[in-house]
Amino acid sequence: IGKATINGDVNAVSKVYGYADPANTITYNGFVNGENSNVLSGNVTFTGNPGVTGNVGNHPIHADTSGLTASDYIVGNVTDGNLAITKANATANTVGGNMIYGGSLPNISANLSGLKPFDNNLTANAVNVDNVTSTTHVGRHPVGINIVDPSGRLGNYNVTTNLADIVIGKATINGDVNAVSKVYG
Repeated sequence: IGKATINGDVNAVSKVYGYADPANTITYNGFVNGENSNVLSGNVTFTGNPGVTGNVGNHPIHADTSGLTASDYIVGNVTDGNLAITKANATANTVGGNMIYGGSLPNISANLSGLKPFDNNLTANAVNVDNVTSTTHVGRHPVGINIVDPSGRLGNYNVTTNLADIVIGKATINGDVNAVSKVYG
């Protein structure tokens, strides 16, 4: 009696960028007599897992089943699976401030939160969009953001942006009434 052939598929899995790769598994077909993968012994080696720093997208996962044995089965073809990595969430914030017309420009800043520790080279810079100075008219003026991404990692994030304003208020004018005199008549 010859050995029966079983085939399999590496199961598709997914994760969010920056997290550990999920465990890989195989769904086998072709077992007979009510048996299942418990009759297999040995190890399967999976390749293609990108690790926590793997970029968003699809990554094929291959299974090397040459380490598996079974007394009544031959492991035939095992179809590659897929690891789908989705974007992580991050937030970009700007901090504005208030000033009085004719006064000093407030300190403006920007920051990023929600980044993975290995993406610490992503930075945010506040941008004075309207080039506000002490002579800029009263009103609200946006503070923009410029994200510097020297390693091309920003595409791994869904970035929510919260922008602030520089708010210029009216200056107070004080004055004195000048005394005058007039001769009657």
